[in-house]
Amino acid sequence: MPPDEFHRLDAVSRHLPFAVDDYEAVNQAFAAWRASGAESDQSVVQIWLYSYIQRYFIIQFLRERGTPSEKARCVSRAMRRSLNALERIEDASKFASYVSVVCKNTLRNHRRDRRELAEPDDRIAAAEATETVTDQDRALIRYVFALVLKDMPEAIRKIGELRFLEGLEYAEIAERSGVALPTVRTYAARVMKRMREDSRIRALHYDDLHPADAQYGDTTTSHI
Repeated sequence: MPPDEFHRLDAVSRHLPFAVDDYEAVNQAFAAWRASGAESDQSVVQIWLYSYIQRYFIIQFLRERGTPSEKARCVSRAMRRSLNALERIEDASKFASYVSVVCKNTLRNHRRDRRELAEPDDRIAAAEATETVTDQDRALIRYVFALVLKDMPEAIRKIGELRFLEGLEYAEIAERSGVALPTVRTYAARVMKRMREDSRIRALHYDDLHPADAQYGDTTTSHI
């Protein structure tokens, strides 16, 4: 991060009772505010929102072509949409995931709008076709995956952890776990099936807040 922006953001984040990337604590703080309605609890949620969103766009705009005013506009849009959704998020375990997706969608919209104003450039289009994943994205994904795996039967959970958290190949999993290779593949497929059906995993990709069996439009490119 640029030093000045980092110091300003750190001064804000110090008011939180947990680290910005402690997503379990973040979701618990959101649940506490929804249960109590207290201004003090709401303040914690709002400080985290500001800290997370600011950090997301500070990091992203180190890679993006854009002006400080464009970054500020992205932060404002992501904050506004997240704040407007607070009363609609009923499952607190999806709060941090929702905000992450709002940030990604805001960045996509910024890139799209910028391309519409610029001369076509194949190199730019090719570079932007690949989604940029930040360290805070990876940390959130890992947290949610671990949360979902924890609810699975022990036999397939262990295989799932080795495959999806440690990133091991099937042969390595079989060697480490002592489970036959065909069984490893079967268990990994079961884990993947459960993950695809789990609303907490879905919340990493969609910001529509509807239940898992609802009909979805193209929410990944929606305007803010």
